[in-house]
Amino acid sequence: MIRKTGLQFLIFMLLSLCGIGSAVAASNLNIMVNNSSVDYGVLLVSGRTMVPIKAFQSFNNTVIQWDAVAKKATITRDATVIELIAGERTASVNSKLVPLDAPVKIVEGRVTVPLRFIAEALGARVKVDAATKTVWIQESASAAIVKNFNSSDLVISRKAALQMPIDESEPYQLTADDEALSVSYYFPKGKSDRYFVVYGDLVTYYEINHNIKKVMWAADLDSSKEAVNKDITSLFGHPVQKEYGVEPALSDGYAYFYNSIWGSQVLYGMVYTDGTTSAESGQLNDWPDTRYYFIVAIPGETKL
Repeated sequence: MIRKTGLQFLIFMLLSLCGIGSAVAASNLNIMVNNSSVDYGVLLVSGRTMVPIKAFQSFNNTVIQWDAVAKKATITRDATVIELIAGERTASVNSKLVPLDAPVKIVEGRVTVPLRFIAEALGARVKVDAATKTVWIQESASAAIVKNFNSSDLVISRKAALQMPIDESEPYQLTADDEALSVSYYFPKGKSDRYFVVYGDLVTYYEINHNIKKVMWAADLDSSKEAVNKDITSLFGHPVQKEYGVEPALSDGYAYFYNSIWGSQVLYGMVYTDGTTSAESGQLNDWPDTRYYFIVAIPGETKL
């Protein structure tokens, strides 16, 4: 959450540098791109944050090219093509000229570009936490993932859900204590926009909004005890000993997919909070070499 005093300080700090035309190192700013810190080459130019163009290479389906002769950078992601020339205050986005507040600079051999402009042109989300002086850049899902997520085929949609980028701007501190040999996924019946992942004694609950998934609840389970309450804990078999966030409301049933780490066993079916499973439960004996192959159709279940 952005605190007013922190935001005022950050605005003051940026405005105080607006008259500076040369690049100024911004060591007091934290830049996070796709949950990874950009800890080199961050600058302020005329009050605008600049980062090395390589900071965006972690974006999926993104190609970055640099023409040293023309001093032109080209960033391509899906159907978006951005072209920038060092020293110029305009850029081309899909052949349309767009003004820049700060031009591309070459500093210490690095091609440095305007952070917010590039992020937003690539469809990423920009969040500022003034209290910690941190800027979070989170890429959105690729066009292919979004298309699959919106599919009426529940299997295709769920596989896309697992590939959605994750927002870690508010990280939780829970970790799995046990070295697990399997991972289980639980989707509410007919849903793909929310799910649980169980690894060892750690349960993590995700929700997807605006094509980005976020941890809404997480819990450390007490594996030495059996669940006795008819609540969310009965789904996982053990009571909660520590949690983060708000426990989600129960569904009337969950599609589960159990996948051993070594790929030696895959189970699937419907499970209910009273611990019972449906007659449609089954297992895979052949494992195709495809991502999330363990997400399969469960007889009688359709997307809601």
